[in-house]
Amino acid sequence: MTQDMQVTTPLPQNLSVIALDSVVSRIEAGEHQRRVNDAAQLKLFSEALGQAASENFLSIRSGELVRNDEPAEIVYRTIRAELACALSVSEQTIERRLTHAFELTNYYLETFLVLSEGLITLAHTEVIATAGRVIGEGIGASTCTRRVAYEAAVLEHAVRETPSRLRPIARRLAE
Repeated sequence: MTQDMQVTTPLPQNLSVIALDSVVSRIEAGEHQRRVNDAAQLKLFSEALGQAASENFLSIRSGELVRNDEPAEIVYRTIRAELACALSVSEQTIERRLTHAFELTNYYLETFLVLSEGLITLAHTEVIATAGRVIGEGIGASTCTRRVAYEAAVLEHAVRETPSRLRPIARRLAE
């Protein structure tokens, strides 16, 4: 009695593993590029916001050069509306993005640089900036010192943790 035995040749190093590795590598490269692009877009948002800075709108009052906030507000609203239209999102969404861009490029520059290197996601930067708000705004010596220490400590975790896992860590470090 003879049985039909099919002889199969094993695939070299399991082609499905090789194919999956290829797909994962391409997804990883795409994710890295998206993070770099997110940083570039944040920089553009910051640049757009800078165009509405009140320092750009000076007037002479009583013989003195003073800031004129009225045209700055109009320019800000115009920028917000133009960006919302261009990106097909609400003005409130654009306002959040502009605020985040301002925070990162003014208060959390190291975080912005880590994002631009593709080591963390935009969501990580949002967690870091949001938790860091308890430290305060501005450029006072004690505020800046606390913010720099917080940023250095939180970035150590950000490169290893997901944004969700980073959130409670960031809150604890910021307080």
